[in-house]
Amino acid sequence: MKFYSVKELIPEITGIDEKYDKRYESESRKVYRIDESIRSISSYHDTQGIPECNKDSYLKMMKAIYNDDEVQAIARNIKNKKNISDEQALRFFDFILDKIEDKELKKYLGRYRDELRSEELLKVTEDINKEIMIFMSENQDLAYESQIKTLEQLRDTVKETLNDYRKQINVIRDLNSYVYSEEGWIDMVSKIDKHINEYKMKK
Repeated sequence: MKFYSVKELIPEITGIDEKYDKRYESESRKVYRIDESIRSISSYHDTQGIPECNKDSYLKMMKAIYNDDEVQAIARNIKNKKNISDEQALRFFDFILDKIEDKELKKYLGRYRDELRSEELLKVTEDINKEIMIFMSENQDLAYESQIKTLEQLRDTVKETLNDYRKQINVIRDLNSYVYSEEGWIDMVSKIDKHINEYKMKK
């Protein structure tokens, strides 16, 4: 199998010609830094060169990062083990996962992204609990009867809001169950066949 060095692919990544563009040297350093950043967080940190089967995927990812200063900065901070926010980390991993086609690398980076999302979910849950505790503390400043009345109103409002969300969740759950059921697949295939036949009839 043929392998490509990063240097060989620099013209395709940057669009800059080594012989005729004075920016080649500085832009090459930028490409090497991006490559090092990606390797530092991937399972391919110790591989030499880019195999021909992964060339297109690699170029797609590198071109995208090369043209996005924000993602470059985040990747650089990750490589240098500097703190980044959860929002920046999710921005980076979503960006990368959208560009790569390598299944193993996608699976590897996807685990990082999923861990961050679980932390994000935990943070939102903690924020909700915090707001409730603050409200309960503030409510104690009222007279006892007013506290009861306020909490009853809050309870009713929360119930009503949760019921609205439950309806949405049930619709999504039922839709997913149908799509992944045998009946759903048959229905989907039938619709595809119908569109194909209609297209053939028009021709």
